[in-house]
This record gives sequence, C-alpha cells and structure tokens, in this order.
Amino acid sequence: MDLQLQGKTAIVTGATAGIGLAIARTLAREGVAVTVTGRHCDKLEVGAFTPPDMVHYGVSKSAQLAVSRGMAELTKGTGVTVNSVLPAATRSDGIVEYLRQTAPRPGMSDAEIEAHFFQTYRPSSLIARMIEADEIAAMVALLASPLGAASNGAAVRVEGGSFRSIL
Repeated sequence: MDLQLQGKTAIVTGATAGIGLAIARTLAREGVAVTVTGRHCDKLEVGAFTPPDMVHYGVSKSAQLAVSRGMAELTKGTGVTVNSVLPAATRSDGIVEYLRQTAPRPGMSDAEIEAHFFQTYRPSSLIARMIEADEIAAMVALLASPLGAASNGAAVRVEGGSFRSIL
C-alpha cells in the first residue's frame, strides 16, 4: 500500500532496537527521511494502562505523552502531525529473556511462559499475546501518512510498553 510518505520527515525516539527500530525501518521503506535517537550510539550507526509492576515506566511515558500533545498544539494547522502510540507488551529479546528467567516452572516452552504471563499478569489483554514490533511499525506508518492525517495530538493504544512520537 502506498502510504504517500515519500519525501516526509520523521523523528523516531528509542530507535536503536525493538519497536523504535522497526518503526524507523518501516518509515524508511516508505520513503521517509528518518532521524533516529536512542541510548546506544553503536546501534544508531547500523506518541494508558500502566501495570502495577511498571509504575516507574508509566510515569516517564506520561511525561512523553504531555510533550507530544503540547507539540501537536504548537503545530496545529501546519500539516505536521504528532501522535503517541502506546503499545502493550511487545516481543523483544529483553522481555523474552525476562519471562524465561521468571517462569513459574523449569522446562516451560516460550509459548507456555507467554500464555502464563497473560493469564496471570495481563488478563485484560484482548489479544492475549505479545505484539510484534512490525505490527506497531505498520500502525505508526499509517498514522504518519496523509491517510492518517485526521489524527493529531492523539494517544493511540495498541493492544498487544513504550510509545513513540512521530513528526
């Protein structure tokens, strides 16, 4: 699908791995000039529910949400859109390894561990599985495109974290 992004510009935060990297790659494939930021310079050279065990993480994301909304207000009417995407549990090397280390029984398969995680810690999840980074990247590409231009200043919950702001 042509998302009409050729020649557009995006800033993707946290783009050295996982969701951010998938977003940056997807937008670049659509012809976007992508500026990436992240914590790992060596990797660079290659826009909600907060679970009780992640309150510290949720606080930082709330601050980013406020910044994104403020930026959307500052740029209204200019054709620039700023949205926040807030995905739920997303598959990454880090989360998979963490879940393996905290499995309730030795010898469980990754599928069993994931099912236990959603039954025990995320029972309100509608899809009851980890979301893939490429699924989030596809949502971001749509929101960043002219086809998603009616969404500005929004917080889009992706069932399945963190979030990214796209300019």
